Amino acid sequence: MNDLDFDVMILAMKTKFEKYWGDADKINVLLYMGAILDPHVKLVGLEFLFNKIYDEKRAKELLEKMHKKASDLFSEYIRWYASP
Repeated sequence: MNDLDFDVMILAMKTKFEKYWGDADKINVLLYMGAILDPHVKLVGLEFLFNKIYDEKRAKELLEKMHKKASDLFSEYIRWYASP
């Protein structure tokens, strides 16, 4: 492989990254929810990811947003399945 091949590959990878991860508001929340529910990742893993990808302010906003969504999901679960 030469430098041109790497340049093309890097451009393709960056384009896909921007499509799926570049704009946090366009990402499907279920991707994050799956990570939160994974016992190996949880919210700590998302915090690590957000801090690596986004600036500190944006990472904090996203983490708070996901914490609220996870809390809302749990509240809905309790409402549906808690004993009367």
